[in-house]
Amino acid sequence: MTDTNQSGRLSRRGAVTLFAGGPALAGMLGGTAAASLLFAGGVQACGSSAAFPSTPADLAAEHFEPLVGTQFTVGAHPVTLSEVRRGPAAPARFRQPFAITFSAPPAFSIASESVRVTHPAIGGHDLFVTEVMRGTSRALEICFS
Repeated sequence: MTDTNQSGRLSRRGAVTLFAGGPALAGMLGGTAAASLLFAGGVQACGSSAAFPSTPADLAAEHFEPLVGTQFTVGAHPVTLSEVRRGPAAPARFRQPFAITFSAPPAFSIASESVRVTHPAIGGHDLFVTEVMRGTSRALEICFS
């Protein structure tokens, strides 16, 4: 594990990743579909009984990519995950930035705020959701960095 800070100790993020499975484990598995299914399917390689990432810090693009086209709940509203976009590669000690976009019904409007986002494959997390325009339709976006 190379996720250390300047003192040479394992970083807090590295420790969470090491003990919770996290994105680094999927990276060690090559970011393959099998790695995605390992997390999305609810089976943790570290033997944990947790069926999904326990904190937002544990979420990675690999958790969402196999879920494109499926329904999530944002607040009390059903929305469909329409896109996962990865940002530029980041140094090993940082999470690769990514963003997810949901198609939202025309009548659904939300202020930029922290809202409960749930899906059977990732559980429920309080995430900062922003309403954006996608052409002429309304969409919701969550950015992770």
